[in-house]
Amino acid sequence: MAAQPHELTIVAALCSAIKERNALLEVIKSKDLLLEAYKVQASQKMTEKTLCERAQKKLEKYEEILRDNGLEGVEEVIAKLEYLGEMVKSGAEEA
Repeated sequence: MAAQPHELTIVAALCSAIKERNALLEVIKSKDLLLEAYKVQASQKMTEKTLCERAQKKLEKYEEILRDNGLEGVEEVIAKLEYLGEMVKSGAEEA
């Protein structure tokens, strides 16, 4: 029994639809991977932002100490700034 022409057309349409669906699934997978990468990047940026905000607050505190203590507080501020620099470096390495 031979297939009717309209049956072949239906089969061809189904094959085409399946191929199109598979192509769309690949696009979706690609977009999902890209979205995950962006989420990781956003998380890293938020961590970096938090570290920078903390560092800024500490820097403001140390600047206030310097203003309050005059030259006597310079060594203390320098030591704390060095510590702060190390903290920022280690935080950036963790992110």
